Amino acid sequence: MMKRFHVIFKGDVQGVGFRYTVSELARKYDLTGSVENLSDGTVEVYFQGDEEAVRAAIADATDPLRYIYVTDTVIREEEVNYYEHFFTTRY
Repeated sequence: MMKRFHVIFKGDVQGVGFRYTVSELARKYDLTGSVENLSDGTVEVYFQGDEEAVRAAIADATDPLRYIYVTDTVIREEEVNYYEHFFTTRY
């Protein structure tokens, strides 16, 4: 079943390639949505796709990688956006 989640990742997630990592996970799991650095040092992600794939992408994103270290994740389910067809990185 298709689901959409708004996710805030907290920790050492800016300036360490986290947006690129999230984009690669979205591609790997065939998800749409977006990723963006926020001014408070967190990273905001919208993942949309098969629920199991979304949950797997979130789990993979929280695994410690190189300099990326997620200390907290806030997840909220959202309405599916049926007009969204790509995953984008926002600047």
